[in-house]
Formats: sequence, C-alpha cells, structure tokens
Amino acid sequence: MLLSRMGLPEAEAEQEAADRTRLTTLPRFATHIELHRALMMVRHCDRDRGTSYARAALDKLPPEKRSLSLKLMMAEIYTDT
Repeated sequence: MLLSRMGLPEAEAEQEAADRTRLTTLPRFATHIELHRALMMVRHCDRDRGTSYARAALDKLPPEKRSLSLKLMMAEIYTDT
C-alpha cells in the first residue's frame, strides 16, 4: 500500500503477490488491490488511465459490497487528479 501511495511502479509486484494470496471468495479485497493499482497510476502521472482503471474496478463490485474504505480510496484517487 505504501509503494502505491508513493506512486512507485515497484508496487505492481507487491500488488500481484497480494492478489495471488487473496482468497477468491473475497471480491472486496480484490477491488481494494485494484484501487491501489489505480492510485499508483494516478501518482505516477497517468491520471486518466488511473481514474478509468479505478472506476472500472469499482463498477465490477455490487454497490452493497462497497465499503467505506473503498469509497475513501476512490476519493483519494480523484483528489490526486
């Protein structure tokens, strides 16, 4: 998460590791990982791609599964743009 917040591309390997070890029965956590990827993109100066990626990731998750932390991540992604 820290590497994503810093916008460092090295975060991708850590995100992939987290995704590989995540239980497939936890789609909210998958979305959380995807939003960290989007945050990394936004902070690494690819704002359009990052915000589009974030929106697509969140749209895959049913509204009733969207937690406050996911909503806060979206706000952070859009604030950085």
